[in-house]
Order: sequence, then structure tokens, then C-alpha cells
Amino acid sequence: MICVRNVCVGLLLIGICLADRELFATDCICAKFPAMPYSGNLWVHYAVKTKDNCVSDYPLSQIQQYTPNPENCTATTCGTCTSLGERATVQSIVASSLHFENLVAYNQMDEASEVRRFLGLQATSNANTARLAAMDIESPIPGQLPPVVRLNRGNGTGTENFHAVLWKIRPNDRTGDAWAYLGIEVSNAGPTVWTPTIDRTYRAVTYAGDADLIQPIVIKGLLEVEIDGHLYFVRLHNNPSNRQNNAFPNRLIRKP
Repeated sequence: MICVRNVCVGLLLIGICLADRELFATDCICAKFPAMPYSGNLWVHYAVKTKDNCVSDYPLSQIQQYTPNPENCTATTCGTCTSLGERATVQSIVASSLHFENLVAYNQMDEASEVRRFLGLQATSNANTARLAAMDIESPIPGQLPPVVRLNRGNGTGTENFHAVLWKIRPNDRTGDAWAYLGIEVSNAGPTVWTPTIDRTYRAVTYAGDADLIQPIVIKGLLEVEIDGHLYFVRLHNNPSNRQNNAFPNRLIRKP
């Protein structure tokens, strides 16, 4: 068969598009381990993502029912991920908020018991309270008090600084380096301000599923900040600065 060059090119492009759609259709996000209670029996999890027939193991949030162990998420088995049947709907998450009401000082968040109590405000079931009690919570800097990081946000006319105390958390049956990292906005800097050695990336989004579709959505009160190679889920205070539409656009923040 003889074909005109332009027609062949067009058919090739259509084939590529169809192939890409097929690959995209096989994407999935599997829970890696829980980081914090969200609402009811839902938790914010670290997650892994499959795309284009390979697994990308990178920090990513996923909101779903509590999953203590990593799921088997590969290009050949992603269709059987437990997450695919347990994701919350986008609508229910958009309607929720992780803003907290009373801005706390550093000395109210510098002990693991205080973090458990703070996170327990979202643990609205006895099961989640028990799960929190069984979590390992440690400072990201071994042998030191939990550090504070200076972050910034838009305030309508420019930017302003604020601080978050940093912790790491995991189910107590996990070992090795399997930690989730979290932050809690505080009203003062505390004794140790951590200056990141690399650029920080802010993402005011998380991921959720609606039927078979995975999509990024904004979670009010939750900010993802990458600090020195670790992604922290930062809980934000319910104040006008944090509620501004331009407070946390996805952006790269250069190191000091």
C-alpha cells in the first residue's frame, strides 16, 4: 500500500496519542504508609505512583482508609492495588479542611506526646486513637529537639515568613528508613531553626481518586513542602494568611 507522507505522519501521531492514553489508563497510586489522620477513618498517606510501565517511588500524598503496610504497586499489578477500591471521593475531600483552630507555640509541640494529642484532634474514632498511640514519633535530627523550619507564604502584596516544627512518624511495626515526615505550624521559631541545604518545593495539593480517575486536588490546611529531599506534610493554622488564594501557589523556593 502506498501512502502520502502527511497522512502517514498523522496516523503515526494518532498512534502515539492512543498509546499514551493506554499507558495513562494503567497509572495508579498505592499507599505506602500513613502519615496522619484526616477525617473519620481516612488518613493522609505517603504513596507510590506507576506510570509508563515503571514504578516511580517518590513522595506523594494519598487520602484513603488506614493502610499500615506498603502495597504492591508495579506496572503489572497496579490494577489490583488495594487503594483502587478504598479511595475517598474528590468531592468529600474538597469539602473537608485540615486547618487547625488554635495556633500553637513551639514548646507545645516539642514532645512526641504533644504531637499525638494534636493529631488526635482529627482521630474521630477509637481505632484511630489506638493507631496514633502505637506510632513511632521522632525528631528528624537524631539526639536533638525537633527542629523548626522557616517557610513563607504570599500575603496579597508580597511574602511573609512563618515557622513549622518538624517531626517524623511511622507505624511502630515498620523498620529501617520507612518514615513519613510532617510539620505543624507554630507561632515562634524555637531553639533550632533548620536552614535547608537545597531548594524547597511547595505543593498545596494532594491526590485523590474519583471512580477510576486519579487527580490532584487542593486540601485546605495541608501544605506539602520538600526539605532536603524529604517531603513534609505541613498542617496549617486557620488564619486569614493561610486562606488567601495566592498564599501557596505551587512553586520552587530557592534556598537562603
